[in-house]
Amino acid sequence: MKKTFAIALLLGSIALFSPAANAQTDWSPIKVEESQFFRYGNNEWNNQKLTCTVPAEQADKGSAGGSLPIDLTPYRGKWVELSIRAKAEEVAKPKLPYMGIKFMLKYQGANQKWYYPERNNLSGSFDQELSFTHKVADDAGKGSVNVMLAQASGKITYDLSSLKIRVVPAPETQKAVPQPVFAEIVADPLSEWSQVKPAEKMAGLWGGASLTDGMLACVVPAEQADKGSAGGSFPIDLTPYRNCEIALSIRAKAENVTKPKLHYMGIKFMLKYQGADQKWYYPECNNLSGSFDKELVLRHPVAGDAGAASINMMLSQASGRITYDLSTLKIRIVSKKKNPDLICQYSDAVRNRPVHRGVMSPCSGADKEENFAELKKWNVNLMRFQINIGGPAAKDPAFYRMHIRRYIDEIIPRVLDLGQKYGVKIIIDLHMVPGGGQMRGGQTIFDSEESVAEFCRIWEEIAARFKDHPALYGYDLFNEPAQNRPAKFDYWEIQRMAAEKIRKIDPEIPIYIESNMLASQYTFDTLSPINLKNIIYEVHCYDPFLYTHSPYTKEDRLAGKPRLVYPGKILNADWNAGSIKGHLDKVIAFAEHHKAKIYVGEFSARAGAPGAAQYLRDSIAVFEEQGWDWTYHAFREANIWSVEHDGPSDDELVPVPDTDRKQVLLEAFRKN
Repeated sequence: MKKTFAIALLLGSIALFSPAANAQTDWSPIKVEESQFFRYGNNEWNNQKLTCTVPAEQADKGSAGGSLPIDLTPYRGKWVELSIRAKAEEVAKPKLPYMGIKFMLKYQGANQKWYYPERNNLSGSFDQELSFTHKVADDAGKGSVNVMLAQASGKITYDLSSLKIRVVPAPETQKAVPQPVFAEIVADPLSEWSQVKPAEKMAGLWGGASLTDGMLACVVPAEQADKGSAGGSFPIDLTPYRNCEIALSIRAKAENVTKPKLHYMGIKFMLKYQGADQKWYYPECNNLSGSFDKELVLRHPVAGDAGAASINMMLSQASGRITYDLSTLKIRIVSKKKNPDLICQYSDAVRNRPVHRGVMSPCSGADKEENFAELKKWNVNLMRFQINIGGPAAKDPAFYRMHIRRYIDEIIPRVLDLGQKYGVKIIIDLHMVPGGGQMRGGQTIFDSEESVAEFCRIWEEIAARFKDHPALYGYDLFNEPAQNRPAKFDYWEIQRMAAEKIRKIDPEIPIYIESNMLASQYTFDTLSPINLKNIIYEVHCYDPFLYTHSPYTKEDRLAGKPRLVYPGKILNADWNAGSIKGHLDKVIAFAEHHKAKIYVGEFSARAGAPGAAQYLRDSIAVFEEQGWDWTYHAFREANIWSVEHDGPSDDELVPVPDTDRKQVLLEAFRKN
């Protein structure tokens, strides 16, 4: 993900738009230069205007648009409004409510949570200003402003000279309801379900909601259909359900409920809870309308650190009446962590492998001999070779297959042969899976039987073709899966299916399984081991993310903007060598409990970040202490990750003969 995002922003080589630090309530224009603007699909640029066109025959899958990097650090913790002028011509209504004409802000916080506030689902013909408001996260880093036409035919022209941003007052918030005691959960010994019994006098009610004899009635009159809300909530203790997928169920009777304009409104049956990192979760059953009397069910995997929680039932921005029968409210565990006591099995050859230390390959040019010759000088003996086709290609099966064919027939053989020649073992990394492996809106591999079948077929062919090559070190199945909702296929099941198919072809070469949410160290408590031989579990380490990934431009430097320093206080926490190890505690616990081998597929710090060399040294020390193989991200990919570049800011990086970061790596590579 870190690398892919940089590529999408012109390989990280352009300067981010950085608004004035003292921006107040006045509008600040966002200057857009064509050279800084990443474009895709069928579009035209003319005098600061971007015209995006999707023909009728591509209405359900076509996309055109562009994006501009933006630095949100001056707006952290503030409510902002973004605005742009746009002219639409006969744009068809999209099938999905979050598609069509899209004006979007996209950014990531330090906890690797992605945000996608936007103005979307527009259609028809118009010439008007588009705007939306959003509270920028306190840990917001790099991001982009995106304009597009997606999965809808027609034409839209964005006037980029009108793009602007301003700080706005926070909207009025609802007065907090005093939190009552937890609901009682009563287990039924004859059923897998447990009844949830809220105390009636403790329930929080709002709007036109009433509670009588265990029946919660929510009424919104017709004149308030677009803004009215009525509902109730009560707290629930989720600690018994941590690391489990659960189902919640309730009987509800709807009477003449109108269809909401927003897909996430209407009749809502929702679980709301917070993790230890203060991230909020809102799984729900929503967007219901009409008249019915039926059971409502929602499913959700509960985080291992789930804390304060509530069950919410409401009717929001739709008129009518819905009655929830609280006597039918129940909860059950759908699935727990699989193989919780499995001890991983390794052949003697794999168990006794010495630690290997190396680098990630570049996105392109991995098969250049001069790169391997240089790595030989560095004493590198491991490369994670990325098959990186790019995000948009993952959504185009024909384009994706064409590039996979080129990798399998031409590039992988050359990389393996060069690895053998120069003493570098190769882990083949499918860096972009068919259909896309991160839930960011729209269909992904998790929803598609065709994509999963293609994924397994690719790995079967790779194993059959290359299993006997002496340079092959392992199969890295699925780069940085990110599944944040239940789907047809689970991130773990997809990897398990491919692993089983590989094992029928190749019983020996290790298979690398990545944890959820971008191979995060924080999801290892929910990661299930796979009952196959020679499975190695992979983690990517970039914490503190705000330090390793925050952009810093020449403009920032000239303005005297301070940079985060390692070691030091980052996000109100002290970060040092002990902190790095402490934040890997779930990985270490997984390895110890399952006697599992661990591989650090990626870690890095931005070039020019104060203390980056010490950060790398401290990270490597933890990996070495644990006996983990590791690969630095990345060798000759983007300048911001290059140990062969240096400079005071991202856009002032230049090639240099040596850096202190490179010396840290060379010192470690001497152990190979």
